[in-house]
Amino acid sequence: WGFVTQAKQVITSLCQTINEVLQELIPEGSRCALPDLPAHTNVNVGDHAIWLGENAWLRRRSVELVYTSDMRTYERTRMAKRLGPDGIILLSGGGNFSDLHPVHQQFREMIVRAFPHHQIIQFPQTIWFAQPTSLDRARSVFAHHPKLTVLARDHRSLEMARYGLQVSARLCPDMAFMLGRLPRISPPSVEALWIWRKDCASACQTLRMQPNAKVADWVDGLSATPMGFTRFLERQLVAYPRARHTLQRLLVAAHDRIARAYLEMGCRILSQGKMIVTDRLHAHILSLLLGIPHIVFDDHYGKVKTFYETWTEGCDLTRWVNSPEEAQRASGGGQVAQSAGHGGGARHA
Repeated sequence: WGFVTQAKQVITSLCQTINEVLQELIPEGSRCALPDLPAHTNVNVGDHAIWLGENAWLRRRSVELVYTSDMRTYERTRMAKRLGPDGIILLSGGGNFSDLHPVHQQFREMIVRAFPHHQIIQFPQTIWFAQPTSLDRARSVFAHHPKLTVLARDHRSLEMARYGLQVSARLCPDMAFMLGRLPRISPPSVEALWIWRKDCASACQTLRMQPNAKVADWVDGLSATPMGFTRFLERQLVAYPRARHTLQRLLVAAHDRIARAYLEMGCRILSQGKMIVTDRLHAHILSLLLGIPHIVFDDHYGKVKTFYETWTEGCDLTRWVNSPEEAQRASGGGQVAQSAGHGGGARHA
């Protein structure tokens, strides 16, 4: 497995790359809006890690976030007033730049159409379209915006942005790396912990594990409780429209704490394993930040492999395998009872 020191070098290098890319686009002290914080119901550790990484970088850059909302509380007029003519619109990163996530994609397209004269920066995303008609529609919106820059978090997405969407695009690592190195929350309790997707983005449906391994997913350890306060505030926004702006500020403030709670729970899950085996991109990224050796295989859409080949291939903490069966043999963590790819929509980051 090598030494943790190489993982440190990878993290340092990727943070430097993020800084180099973003410093050219976002001047120090800029006025910015971030209208799509991840307060949606289909949320996982990756979304929150990205959000926290984005905000960590913005704080270091002394960026003034003059407007923040989620898709439900977004107000075009208010955001425009707060931004002024020279403000920068930032769109959160992740894995929902796709027709597999139509609500998020349509919101993104709406923002780009609504602000044709503002600089817009899309934080690093995986870009993937299943339907040519969806790609055509997105191109018709993005290609004509003169101040839009899309950051792609892998080479495949970069090609899609430049040639499929015909936009100005740069390659940039996932913003979760701006969290820096993280401490293990507890000593490991199992030899091999599988963080394995149980949604339709998984390339493997059923595993039969031996006693020295454990199978989990983010949702197994994530409580819905932290999101309860957010849902309460959203109901109040409907019931008390005159207090909308105060409630919106509370919603944004609460989300930062919620994001940190979910990140801590994700790190607590990962800390259970002496070794991690995963098909989740952010289980891979957080394992690097936590210094945990891990085996990585692909999801159904190729998102994990394209990221690995772009940024983390060769890191001594990480070993790539081509299938769950190969992962099982490499980890000694159980027998694969059934493996099958299947279609459908993916979860986010």
